[in-house]
Amino acid sequence: MAKKKVKSSPSAGELIGSLRAKKMSWDDITYEVNNQLGLGYTKGTIIAIAHRDGLVTSPQKEARYERYALPHNPAGFKDELEEMYLRLTSYKEMANLVAVATKEEWVDVFAVGDIHLGHRLCDFARVKKYLDYIEQADNTYCFLMGDLMECAQRNSVGRGQDEELINADQQYDVICRLLKPLAKKGKILWAHIGNHEGRIPKNASFDVMQKLFDDILEVPYLDFEGFTIVRVNDVEYTFYTHHGWGSARTKAGKIKKLDEMTYWNEADIYGMGHTHELFQGFANQRYVNPETLEVGMRKRPIMLTGSFLKYGGYISAHAFPPSSLGCSKVELNSKRKKTFIRE
Repeated sequence: MAKKKVKSSPSAGELIGSLRAKKMSWDDITYEVNNQLGLGYTKGTIIAIAHRDGLVTSPQKEARYERYALPHNPAGFKDELEEMYLRLTSYKEMANLVAVATKEEWVDVFAVGDIHLGHRLCDFARVKKYLDYIEQADNTYCFLMGDLMECAQRNSVGRGQDEELINADQQYDVICRLLKPLAKKGKILWAHIGNHEGRIPKNASFDVMQKLFDDILEVPYLDFEGFTIVRVNDVEYTFYTHHGWGSARTKAGKIKKLDEMTYWNEADIYGMGHTHELFQGFANQRYVNPETLEVGMRKRPIMLTGSFLKYGGYISAHAFPPSSLGCSKVELNSKRKKTFIRE
């Protein structure tokens, strides 16, 4: 007697494809895939699978990046307050995913930060030169490392608001107009807040950078730090970037903070701002191949991403050393996993 063939369940990609053909929303697709296959995928994971299988061309265009993705259908409770609190605390931290398509071998990604727009020492001409180049050049993108605006408060270090030539409201208007053309062309892959913009939500419970990037520019907003997977054609690079912290005086002290980030965050490329230092190097890590037992070494590029604030003011008053102005650039190979970093 011939055995009856058991119909196998479709894969997640196949099911997503059939649901996409029905023009269902990503929320509904997420629910159906999880319900039919007994999974717990978030919407971001579903979109990533769709991109992998060629169902969508650009994940970042399909849905707004969410730093913390809530479960699609959390278990309900009779008590509304308890249900709300459970929903708000039942999150999973998610990485940002962006995709870049190119026919060229290399893609350039600039780490632009610590502009301090509004400060009298901001090298605004240099800022515009960098941003104009990124906007016009092919296969060229950027991510933003925070402290784009000065946002001085009355209690800020140094002379604070006395060193601003334009106020915070005007700074916001200028930075918005500067970044809009890049955002429109998909040139900004993600953005961070810095401690200077962080003064505003600290004093007024209003995250001006989240408003700028989520609502105005529609750019993935990672707060102070986060992971981003940059998919260049079929090659994936994991970035871990952080605005930075502390007040190290020496270059060695600044690099030490950057190196510390590599201890507990696994990535291919690391970047940190805040220090106003330009530095590119490598963190070397030994590892064991479990199949051959051979001990090898891998190099992970690390960088301090620079600044556009000229020497003087608070920096000179506290005898900090001068730094080169500008920003670091990462070069990503589109055919195999290979990276260069440089000024």
